[in-house]
Amino acid sequence: MTAVDTKNNLLALLNSASDVHELMTASETILIVLEHTEGLWYDAKYCYKASEIAEECRKRLDAYTTTCQHYKTHEKIARMRDKMRLLADRYHILQRESRDAEAAALV
Repeated sequence: MTAVDTKNNLLALLNSASDVHELMTASETILIVLEHTEGLWYDAKYCYKASEIAEECRKRLDAYTTTCQHYKTHEKIARMRDKMRLLADRYHILQRESRDAEAAALV
């Protein structure tokens, strides 16, 4: 599966969530996939796409922050949002490293 196919599948999984519990399950799956496929995104020079996926998860989780009223669910959402933010930041760093390595190779 290519990076583009993976991105499309992960976004489809995210879009299929109809409530906060399904969104949390989808987010956990996406988190695991993005953590374990870092090399795929880096080699394909698509780290920015992986970052976009993590950011989209974070946005969706943000939407439930105001509507969900159970404190344990709020805590779970907050933890998952933080994990997604850290993952998006990690992919931003990898994208810069990839770009810098390419620039250095051209010099």
